[in-house]
Amino acid sequence: MGGAPGGGWAALFAGHTKGFGGVDFSRDGSSLLSGGTDGVLRIFSLNDDTEAFSIANTNSTRIYDVEFSPNGEWVAWSTASANIYLRSLETSEQYLLPREHIDSVFDIDFTPDGLYLVSVSVYGQVIGGTLQHVKSCD
Repeated sequence: MGGAPGGGWAALFAGHTKGFGGVDFSRDGSSLLSGGTDGVLRIFSLNDDTEAFSIANTNSTRIYDVEFSPNGEWVAWSTASANIYLRSLETSEQYLLPREHIDSVFDIDFTPDGLYLVSVSVYGQVIGGTLQHVKSCD
């Protein structure tokens, strides 16, 4: 890891204008994913303490949870508007998953093989789905 622990984490998150909904380390520990209540998703390189990229939600809704897929191919995030997004780290293509929740999605998680994503809403509704169809989208 670069200078983050010794130099403090605050510098890594300077780009967010409000609080945080979630953070996640990449499996290899080289990147940190953060989702802000400002509706912005950011990936920071921990090797050199720089921002690799950021994405602002088009409706600026707060981000509640963020996850790297176990294989490192995808990042996913859930929002207060009940949406779940996927972004390919290889191609930068972004997908809005079919909306199945009726309210805020507080938690998301990939299965260990990265083929499924499970989500939990504010009402305790748990939904799981395969990501195999997403990989075939072009």
